[in-house]
Amino acid sequence: MNTIFKLISIFVLYTLTVTSYAQPSLPNNQDFESGTLGDWKQSATDGMDWTIHSGKTSSTGTGPSGANGGNFYIYTEATGNYSSTAGLEFKADFTAIADPQISFYYHMNGVSMGSLKLQFSLDGKYWINLKTIANGDQGDVWYSKTVDLAVLAGVETYLRLYAELGPGYTSDICLDDIVVCSASDCGGYGHT
Repeated sequence: MNTIFKLISIFVLYTLTVTSYAQPSLPNNQDFESGTLGDWKQSATDGMDWTIHSGKTSSTGTGPSGANGGNFYIYTEATGNYSSTAGLEFKADFTAIADPQISFYYHMNGVSMGSLKLQFSLDGKYWINLKTIANGDQGDVWYSKTVDLAVLAGVETYLRLYAELGPGYTSDICLDDIVVCSASDCGGYGHT
């Protein structure tokens, strides 16, 4: 009887976790020009939130002069958040997609820069690193990144872009123009 109760409890918790996100359609484009995160969500289990911003970040020696495209992007304000973490989550239904991918632009300028990772989870709680995007100072440049997600084809999953800030204020990590789609719908895998 105890085992049945545990199984029912796990099923209820899993159901609550899975249904807490709306199911966005693909392709999903997020450029932050609406002033919102769209179908992306702030992680509840990290140390800080991403900030939607236009123009230069407030600290010198870190951040871009502006968005990759348009006016807005998101970033982690490192001042006062040294060595903190920020996650941005997306629920993706790849059950009918054989060639899923994610593309985005990132900016990591600053001498105390941390790292940016792409993670996935099947339940939205336990995260597995899929790819380290970059570590350390990458210069004052927006870089394009496309990641082949074929390992996640055929499943519903959660994706998370996870920033680990460095030990100083020059660790503003920025993201813009995020696209989750089928590679065949988005022109192939590009720079992986």
